[in-house]
Amino acid sequence: MPTLIPVYILPGGRMPHLHDKDSDENVGFDLFTRALVSLEMDEKVSGMRRTLCDFSECSEELIPGIFFRRAGSGYSYRLDPICRPEHPIIIGFGVVLGLPTNWYAEVWPRTSTAGNSLILSHKGIPIDPGFRGEFVTGICNQESSTFHLTSGQKLAQIKFHGPGGDFRPTLVPVRNFEDLPKSKRMFGNHGSTGSH
Repeated sequence: MPTLIPVYILPGGRMPHLHDKDSDENVGFDLFTRALVSLEMDEKVSGMRRTLCDFSECSEELIPGIFFRRAGSGYSYRLDPICRPEHPIIIGFGVVLGLPTNWYAEVWPRTSTAGNSLILSHKGIPIDPGFRGEFVTGICNQESSTFHLTSGQKLAQIKFHGPGGDFRPTLVPVRNFEDLPKSKRMFGNHGSTGSH
C-alpha cells in the first residue's frame, strides 16, 4: 500500500503531478511555478514565501527593466543569459508537504529545463520531513538567448525518498495548512539547524 503524503496547496499553487501514474518508469512529480519569491516567509499566509511577482501582479521590480507585460497573459519575467549572483531569481512552487519522519524529498530540474541551459541552484538539496514551508529553487540562464518565466511552467520535479527505497507516495491534498502534521522545525530553513 502506498504511503500517503499530505500536501497543502498555497494560493496560486498547483498539486505536483506525476506524468504517468500507472507506469513504474517515472519517479518525478512535476512542479509548477507559482511566483518569484523571497526566501523570507509571508507574514499572512502560513507556509508561503513572500511573493515578489506572481506573474499577474508584481509588488516590485527585482532588477529594473526586467518585467514586461504580454497582451492578455499578465507578466512574464525575462531571464537574461547572464547569471547575477547579487540578484538571485528564486521560484516558489506553491506547495507545502507533510512528509512522514522517515521520508525526504529533493527538487531536480526536468530534462527539458536542462536542455534549455537553465541551472537550478537548489537541486538535490533535501527537503527534510519536519519542514513546513514552500520549497523553492534559484534559477540561472546559461543559454545565449533570453528565457521567459511565466506562471505554471514545469521547470522542476520533486523526487521522494522513503524507507526501503520507496519513491512513489500518493499525494493527498489537504484543505488547510493546519491539517498538515505538526513538526518542531516548521518554517526553519536555509541553515536554520546551524552550521556547526
